[in-house]
Amino acid sequence: MLLTWGIGWSKNSSKKGGSLGPIWALLMQSVEVPENMSSKLLTKTRAGLLVVHVENDGPAEQAGVLLGDVVFEVSGKTVEHMDAIQDSLATARVGDVLEVRIIRAAEIKPVSITLGERAR
Repeated sequence: MLLTWGIGWSKNSSKKGGSLGPIWALLMQSVEVPENMSSKLLTKTRAGLLVVHVENDGPAEQAGVLLGDVVFEVSGKTVEHMDAIQDSLATARVGDVLEVRIIRAAEIKPVSITLGERAR
């Protein structure tokens, strides 16, 4: 099942002419973290979110997120499913920077994503 990251209203968006809420411009799917990687993580993470699409010139691409990355932490919190991402975005504003940790090519990498605005 594919899930869109960052689509939807944030508590800080306005339905009357204001921002439509922050967006990261990614499609992701929940996957198990390989055993060889889970032993390298500080938490007992069993799953992460596999990036299956990165929007051209969107906030995630600008931050360096690549197709095939596995997101396992956002702002210091483990993310094993989309609900955790929505929780992170619930109070976020366009322009906020969220610190994300990903697995790429068997290495853990930090990424800082500046949230963009949804197109009208």
